[in-house]
Amino acid sequence: VYVDAPHILLAVDLPGSALSQASASAVTISDHPARAWWRFLYTMRDVEAVHKSFEYMRRVLEEQGPFDGILGFSQGASFAAMIVAHMENQDMPGCLLRGVNHPQFQFAILLSGFFAPCDVVALPRVPIRTPSLHIFGIHDIMVSPENMARLTTYFDAPRVEVHAGGHFIPRTQAWTRFIAAYLKS
Repeated sequence: VYVDAPHILLAVDLPGSALSQASASAVTISDHPARAWWRFLYTMRDVEAVHKSFEYMRRVLEEQGPFDGILGFSQGASFAAMIVAHMENQDMPGCLLRGVNHPQFQFAILLSGFFAPCDVVALPRVPIRTPSLHIFGIHDIMVSPENMARLTTYFDAPRVEVHAGGHFIPRTQAWTRFIAAYLKS
């Protein structure tokens, strides 16, 4: 199941954009509107969007699941990490998935995921136990490798793999075989 983020991203939502009439149009990627789990790349300042995203994912988990694992790219990987954390730690204050009717994930694959500081959605102070695979490009210019590595510190025994590229999902045969082997393990 491929889940699109619920919020259409506008040019004005991007960091550093100037408010103008032209920037109020939707951002497109391959003629499709870009979507986001929250607005502003590195921090979660849009409280309403964050809560709506968690409500949306609760419905997906309960109505379309159960799912064995979760995979996310970039902001989606950061959000996937938060989903895993909230599912595991439903007794933590401010948990947005308390009582979700879905079993714990068996794995999380987080590609170019980064730590997103947020007053709205906290990550737990205890390590996230779900087995995790973190893949990122050493030459990523969208997200610093240091910020991607910081996200791994929230996980218990994360597996980290680095590719020689940038902000993309590696799609060579070798990477495909590696991810397939990881899933089998």
